[in-house]
This record gives sequence, C-alpha cells and structure tokens, in this order.
Amino acid sequence: MNVVMIGDSLTEWGDWNKLLNENDVLNEGISGNTSYDILDRIDTINISQSSLVVLMLGINDLYIGYEIASIFKNYKKIVEYISQKTSNIIVQSTVYAGKQENFMNSKVEKLNEMLVDYVKKRGFHYIDVNSVLSSGNELKDLYTTDGVHFSKEGYETWGLFLKNQIAKFSSL
Repeated sequence: MNVVMIGDSLTEWGDWNKLLNENDVLNEGISGNTSYDILDRIDTINISQSSLVVLMLGINDLYIGYEIASIFKNYKKIVEYISQKTSNIIVQSTVYAGKQENFMNSKVEKLNEMLVDYVKKRGFHYIDVNSVLSSGNELKDLYTTDGVHFSKEGYETWGLFLKNQIAKFSSL
C-alpha cells in the first residue's frame, strides 16, 4: 500500500507496519515536532511515491502555547503541499490529553472543529481518533502513559481503528 505517517512522537513511537499489518509504511513521526517543524521538513518526506499520507499533529504546538490560528494555518499549508503530490490524504484529529495535561483540551477541540470543516471542504478524509481513545473530552487512562503519549493499548486501539478507516476509504 505504501503509507506515509507524518506527525510527532505519537506517530514516531508507533510500529505502523505491525499496527496496520503492512510492510511498507514509512514512519515520518519525529518526537517533539510541531506544525512549524513539519512544515520546515515537509519537502524532505518522500510523499510522491506513496499511495496514502496519514497526518496527525498539533498537541506539541498547543503544549508550547502556539495560537490555534497559527497551528491551523500551518496545518493547511502542510495539507496543501501534500495534496500537490497525492490526493489520498487522511487527516486525523489531534488527540485529547489525559487528565494530567487536560488544560489543552478545549484548544484541541477548537482545532479539531476547524480541521473537520477544512478537510470536508477540500474533499480529503478526516478521522476522529478521539472517538475511540477518549471519553468526556479526555484521553482515557488506559490509553496513555503520561497524559499525552500512548500506552501499548492506546497504540493497538489507534492502529486497529486507523486500519479499519483506511480499508473503508479505500473501498469508496
């Protein structure tokens, strides 16, 4: 299938070949990356050879204190760049933080609302990872090790959900 996963530590620390049951997933997650970092390195990622690009970012930006408007602006630039290389793009929701870091969650919600609207207008796919990993606008304790990063169960749940969503979109 040749999938490219782009994001921060949440993406980097996932074994995507195993989680998606594929053998050609390129993991372009880098711990600590913000939307600014991804925008700076986007032209070094081999997108043109991929059949699907999956993107998740934003939590590091919010943790640092970047404004939602600037994160969203960067997100759009990243998606626009990717869309010049491939039309198969999945934008995943920014994941809520757990109760240890939940001060960001109202901003996560606002960013996700903006992303849903933008992605629908552009005709790309959006999946709400929070629908399986969170409850009451917080990442479930079972799925996190520290309020932000995923536990083994978190990765397994995210991976299965993403795999099923990819299959669903591939059949459209």
